Amino acid sequence: MKDTTMTRKFTIIRIAAALFGGGAAAILGVLLCRGPRLGVLYDRLMERRSPPDAVPSLVLINTGDSSGEKSYQNGELLPLDPQELASALHVLMEMKAASLIVQAPVLGMSPGSPEDAEETLRRFEEEFSLIDENVRTLFHAIRTGSVRPGDTERYVGELLGLIDRGKERLVSDINRKDRLGLEIAGQAVRVFDRVWLAGAVYQRQAEQRQDSGWYSRTQPDRDGRLRRVAPVLYSGGEEREHIAYAALKKLLKVHTAWRNELGLVLQSAESAGDIFVPLDSQGALIFEAPGNGFVVLELAALLEYVELDRELYRRLQEMLKAGYFDSLEPETYPVFLYEFAQAAREEFFAQGGADREEAWLGLRTKYLESLAELFSGPVESSLVSGYEELIGQKEIAEQGRESLRALRDQLIASFAETRLVYERLSALRETLLDRLFDSFCVLGPAGPFSSGGPGANPTDSEAALLLANSILSGALVSPAEDIELFFWALSSALIAAFFVRKGGIVRALVPGIFLAVLAFSAFSSALIFGARWIDPLVPCAAVFSASLFSALTALVIQNHKRRVIRRAYAPYASKPALRQVLKTGRPRPEEVQSARALVMAVRYAGVPEASPAAAAESLRVYREEAGALLKKAGAVLSGCDGDLVLAVFASPLSLGKEKGRRKKGPADPLDRALLLALDFLRGPGINRAWRFGLDTGECAFGYAEIAGYSVLGPPVVSARLLSSLTRRYNARFLVSCRVKSRLENMAFMPGPPPEFKKLDVMVERESGKEEEFFALNITLAP
Repeated sequence: MKDTTMTRKFTIIRIAAALFGGGAAAILGVLLCRGPRLGVLYDRLMERRSPPDAVPSLVLINTGDSSGEKSYQNGELLPLDPQELASALHVLMEMKAASLIVQAPVLGMSPGSPEDAEETLRRFEEEFSLIDENVRTLFHAIRTGSVRPGDTERYVGELLGLIDRGKERLVSDINRKDRLGLEIAGQAVRVFDRVWLAGAVYQRQAEQRQDSGWYSRTQPDRDGRLRRVAPVLYSGGEEREHIAYAALKKLLKVHTAWRNELGLVLQSAESAGDIFVPLDSQGALIFEAPGNGFVVLELAALLEYVELDRELYRRLQEMLKAGYFDSLEPETYPVFLYEFAQAAREEFFAQGGADREEAWLGLRTKYLESLAELFSGPVESSLVSGYEELIGQKEIAEQGRESLRALRDQLIASFAETRLVYERLSALRETLLDRLFDSFCVLGPAGPFSSGGPGANPTDSEAALLLANSILSGALVSPAEDIELFFWALSSALIAAFFVRKGGIVRALVPGIFLAVLAFSAFSSALIFGARWIDPLVPCAAVFSASLFSALTALVIQNHKRRVIRRAYAPYASKPALRQVLKTGRPRPEEVQSARALVMAVRYAGVPEASPAAAAESLRVYREEAGALLKKAGAVLSGCDGDLVLAVFASPLSLGKEKGRRKKGPADPLDRALLLALDFLRGPGINRAWRFGLDTGECAFGYAEIAGYSVLGPPVVSARLLSSLTRRYNARFLVSCRVKSRLENMAFMPGPPPEFKKLDVMVERESGKEEEFFALNITLAP
């Protein structure tokens, strides 16, 4: 019962220690990985996850090249020309795009860009200062050369005056152009009210939220990688929405939005249920990069469409002047239809309204249809046929025919060149319409991320698309909060603590490492297959820490048990036997064990009677010598009493030693014990004054602090009595009938067999049973 209690106590201690270690590792892991903290491990696991598809309606209109070199200067985005923005907006409205986010500053419409001539003048001052310097350097050389010094000053003054006047005209012209571009862009922004200018100061309709409440610049993680973006930033009592989130809310017709402890909840008229957006502890959305990439259009393609449209109109005007459309009804002239559509567009830009927009787009459609009829109809062939008929008339002189041929060739060339422009315009329009219709567009620079560059960071414009794609597609990584991460880590540590609660260090560490790997794999799979980010390093570390603490505790418990065993058995057993007991941990001191053993009682007949001190010293030497020889022979001591030293062969302690050896001789441990005892009795180190009594049988063995390692049983009493009878019968070795019987019947007996002489009988007081005892005669070593 005591043994079971101690085992349970040690098990509870190991579980508690493992939980302490696992809990400490879990707390430390949560503190280090809170946020959550994303890094290389997260990136590697995301590479193994099947990436989501990009929403087809998301389009990036690239304002620079793939490297971004043409979009940035000194780390800052270069501003867009407002006329380019206006042209892009015209195309987007014609293609019926859903909305546009401008993720680049617009000259004159964004903070940090000039709204008057000051910035432009500054730039030209820099340029012309270089001219001034070069001119002065040049004339300095002239002054020191062949030109007379008196004329040099006049030349320099006149040249600088010309430069100043040219600069004034150029600045005035540019300012006029900028004002015109701002006016056109402002009109386009007003009528296409789904335009979102990043950080803009341009004021739109009064009922809409001020642009200054938005933000567009995203901050990367600590390692420089951009993996998340906050839909809403909270600063004091202010809230600033990311520009893409604000635009998306309007696109989805979100009428209510709030944040709970796990993320954002959006209620939309466009969705049957609530839209949930999981956020991390800092309020950021962890996005996933789509595998197929976003649709990327170059801003140059939109500007090319505008230029082709203008070029086509210019050529149509030339054809009108040449009379190529005379066979058509005036109201179907492509030039007039183009001008009607332009007039309707100007009216729409000036006054707005859905009806005016429909009128403009309707006239625009009629214009394009008239072009299709023009280039596929009979107009060109009729005109060419007319020229051919005139050329074929005989009354026309040769010179006139040459002129007609030239006009015919000019007509054919004009139609061919104009048709080519029209076909380019039509093909580009098809592409733009396919990609821009009902699209959510972001105008800004693309980077290596858009082209799938390894480890590339998204630009702010790409981050806006990633945010929109995550919300629209629902492909969102759901991060665990700190308390949940701690719960999973501690639960994993608890499981590990129960698995490794038994056994030694190896049996704790090896399964612990396996369980740590298993926890890492399980929580990694939660991200790979379920988009649930529970940092696998935290439960992995908690499991390993729990196993390590359990192993260390096992080591402490093992050392404690070893100290107890060593303190209990060291004075009584030989070192080899003690090592075997320490190795196996058995028998434990608190155990009481039974075994068939050979009990040897040794007495000393040479104790001097001169004085008690001399007798005590003689007994001390005798006990030390006898104890050392007996332990060396394989016996275990079981106490001393006067001149009596009691030793046992085949006790549980010496059995442990026997189990560790290679077995030789008899298979029975008691027979081997008898042979060991005979070897000991024949040994040369045995003092002639020692007397021995031997008996064998069932004995009980146990340890107590007050008595040490002791043996109880009838063989003990018999051996003690036989050793005391050696003086009476003047015999050195007395053995019981049981010892005699076993020695005589032993099949394996090295050396000469012992001889026995019956001396007398012993009578048991209580039962009256008689037992013979014998004198043992053996050949002693010389």
